[in-house]
Amino acid sequence: MEKLLQTMILISLAYHAWCEENECSRIKSRIAYSILEKSFLSIMEKEGLQPGPECPLKQDRNMYWDNERHKASEASNNWQCLYCGKAFYSERFLDNHFVNKHPNTVFRGANAVCLADHCDYLRCDVISESKKSSYWEEALCKQRELEDLNKKCWSIMKMCIPPQVTGTDRYELLEEMKTAVCSYLTCDKYWENPYSEPSPRVTAAYIVATVFMVFGFIMYYTMACAHLYYDDVALADSDGLVRHKSRLHDSRRYVSRPPPEGQSIRSRQGLVAGR
Repeated sequence: MEKLLQTMILISLAYHAWCEENECSRIKSRIAYSILEKSFLSIMEKEGLQPGPECPLKQDRNMYWDNERHKASEASNNWQCLYCGKAFYSERFLDNHFVNKHPNTVFRGANAVCLADHCDYLRCDVISESKKSSYWEEALCKQRELEDLNKKCWSIMKMCIPPQVTGTDRYELLEEMKTAVCSYLTCDKYWENPYSEPSPRVTAAYIVATVFMVFGFIMYYTMACAHLYYDDVALADSDGLVRHKSRLHDSRRYVSRPPPEGQSIRSRQGLVAGR
């Protein structure tokens, strides 16, 4: 019975994956939206603007937007459907639940947009790191294809500019969007990931290295100060002038003053009389 259940689950997942490939991939759409949040939508929010009415990247045109808003997650293995309150072990199972139990919540129609269709110029595979660069990938890069993608990206950015933004403001906003979204569509920059974060191991290595560096500086300056102090005491003992650490300023230490003039004359007279 348990094996049968596992088989049914695998068949369900395979069917769901097949549907995604032949309709609209929820996973790729989610990645595309995440990229837009960090680039295009971030710029719009910073400028206090809303995308133009014809913009295909508007949130409310995303066919899975309502589903994404009805998810809650307290941990990677604890997902909840906010439509009915059921809990699931993974986001993938929750997606299946939306398909099976809440199919009417998917936005469809002439204005619906599958964000997965925009993954080509958004570089979803690169940003999600599901596709790695290699020598041959870079060597066989087709600049002409990337130029076509750049034109597609550029036309969509222009379509998304709000109609009230004109003149210099429009030009500057387009340039900012081009830099954030379209500028990576070249052979030189295609594999760059501006949103990558260092792995926990790399972060831990930096922390350990910093601790050792600080400790090394402390030890170095402690030993240097001790060495200078030892030289000060040794010099004072060797010249016979100072037996204890002097409280005078450094410029006044170890200065031997000549005797008073009268005392010097009497000393010379004594030496002559002695002869």
